[in-house]
Amino acid sequence: MVLHICTCTGRIDVPASPDFGSDVTVKVSECLCSKEGRAAVDASLGDDRRLVLAGCTPRILERFFGDIDSEMVNIREPGVFLGKGWDGIETMIRGGIERARAAEPVEKRERTIAKKSVLVIGAGVSGRESARWLGE
Repeated sequence: MVLHICTCTGRIDVPASPDFGSDVTVKVSECLCSKEGRAAVDASLGDDRRLVLAGCTPRILERFFGDIDSEMVNIREPGVFLGKGWDGIETMIRGGIERARAAEPVEKRERTIAKKSVLVIGAGVSGRESARWLGE
């Protein structure tokens, strides 16, 4: 598993060698939301590797890494704006690592649509009832 920690251009204080276990490779970047940050993440990707990105809000990270299957952990707002310090940030990162360990890989499937007359979006009670009713 690879963990990329972003210091958000020096706003987050990260220890020199953070330890998250022997199976986690930690890489610290100055700014993940840049071309250099994307290049560093791309270089660390492998077929069997899980990826955890710790930095700014996932809304911003998804702009740069939306096409990569990864666990995103928001450490900027709690760490910088709320002042949780490294102990709080470390706890959030450990939670992200555990979510990544427990996650199953997403299987991409393509389906052919026989009749394109109706599309039901949503799997709530009304969506399922609508799909059942339209399928009859």
